[in-house]
Amino acid sequence: MSLSRILKKALPSGSAFLFWAVFAQAECLPSLEADREAVVVSRVYDGDTVKLSDGRIIRLIGINTPETGKDARPSEYMADEAKARLQTLVFDGPISLTLGLEKKDRYGRWLGHLWRQNELISERLIREGYGYQISIPPNLVYRDCFGEAERRAQAQGVGLWQRSPWKAVTSLSSDAAGFYLLQGLVTKQKTVKKGWLLEVDKRLAVMLPEPLVTQLTEQNMSVLEGKKIRVRGWIRPKSATAPAHFMPWFIRLSHLDQLQFD
Repeated sequence: MSLSRILKKALPSGSAFLFWAVFAQAECLPSLEADREAVVVSRVYDGDTVKLSDGRIIRLIGINTPETGKDARPSEYMADEAKARLQTLVFDGPISLTLGLEKKDRYGRWLGHLWRQNELISERLIREGYGYQISIPPNLVYRDCFGEAERRAQAQGVGLWQRSPWKAVTSLSSDAAGFYLLQGLVTKQKTVKKGWLLEVDKRLAVMLPEPLVTQLTEQNMSVLEGKKIRVRGWIRPKSATAPAHFMPWFIRLSHLDQLQFD
């Protein structure tokens, strides 16, 4: 639900108008200032990761931006622009931080939200087309407004949405890895020990854990075979020791936001 809808339900019409006028440029309802920690950013690695003056590395929650070039690989489309935009935002005035329910990722980076006064920087980046929404439980507090920001960017065709970011599974190159927005046909659906495994175009294995399967069956979506789907997230190629019948690429979904039906 967008902030405007929340306000219409929660506040008298006059109060909602005044509140909305203040935060007209930010979809995400600000956290309490008492819950935020004043921080100083010392370095911007890319569009979604920064280093603070105290040495902590912060991975922004709810957004993924294109990868900047490294190890002789060129920057992805809009990666340098996303990094530059984040630099402008974090080096222009006071910045504060709130951490997620899950405070660190598997790489040891802190997971958090950066605020520029009462504006959530991740929402701004998504709204301007510098990154994609990604929902990873349990850090979902701003999921709805991030989704609204992405829909706005897509509708306006800004940034990454100037061209379609959806890539056909059948067009994946042999060295493909990392974050992708992919589309294809479910050619097989299998029940496995911890959920469902979807084979897409006989090339990509999509793992849906049991909680996501439960949500789909509650929505009467028990048969996905034969459907065209879109998925987003991090793919990895089949390991050299994997059985021959395994798909060339694998992706594990963590939230139904990562799955769409055409």
